[in-house]
Amino acid sequence: MRYSTRMVLYTLCFTIGVWLLQQQASLLNLAWAWLLPIFPLALLIPSKPLILRVARISLVAIFAIGLGFCHTAWQAQKRLSVTLPDEWQGRDIEKFTGVGDQIQALANSFYVLAYCSPRRAGVSN
Repeated sequence: MRYSTRMVLYTLCFTIGVWLLQQQASLLNLAWAWLLPIFPLALLIPSKPLILRVARISLVAIFAIGLGFCHTAWQAQKRLSVTLPDEWQGRDIEKFTGVGDQIQALANSFYVLAYCSPRRAGVSN
């Protein structure tokens, strides 16, 4: 297998790891992520016999899946850890209907512009 083909395989495996996390109902606890540094030791496996080469590529692909999974979990936990300011905590959400009021005001202004236009008043250019 050529180097570029393996890189594409590893990139796809990373993407599969990201997709797997997105299918989870809850975020992963990153306590088991310490197992990931063990997988690069697969690079020490010789690549001469075909069986060992397949095992090496498979272990690195599993590492890429785990890396994508853990990286996405870490990014999600980092983004979700941002909290609201303390004065916003525990307050009820108030409904604001400002858009509907703005649309009504805009419709009224178009009516006023059309009603008070110079042509309507008999003024010619």
